[in-house]
Amino acid sequence: MSRKRPILHLSWIAILGLFLSGCGGIKPFKAPIAQGIVIEPAMLEELQVGLSKQQVRSLLGPHYGQHPFRPHIWDYTYATSQQNNHPDAAGHLRLEFDEQGFLSNWQVIKEQSRKIKL
Repeated sequence: MSRKRPILHLSWIAILGLFLSGCGGIKPFKAPIAQGIVIEPAMLEELQVGLSKQQVRSLLGPHYGQHPFRPHIWDYTYATSQQNNHPDAAGHLRLEFDEQGFLSNWQVIKEQSRKIKL
């Protein structure tokens, strides 16, 4: 009987070791994160020179923050933790308004990556 006890203990340790080593391959769920406003290509096509700030805001939504030294420039940014989440959305859009508050220029700024690193 005393010989079976060490073998039983070793078998339980081996089984427990197998179960615990199997847990190392499981990756935890990471919720997708998106920050900013999604600017679709169709929204960019509706932009035109001469739109007022109110018209741009109703078309694209509110911009986040205003530069204290350049209030005539609005930036819209979008970043996500998943590359397949809105892949055609503009990552960074910069709008420029003239002194009267009408849209004079805009550009999509190509960034290296709009992926949020977790």
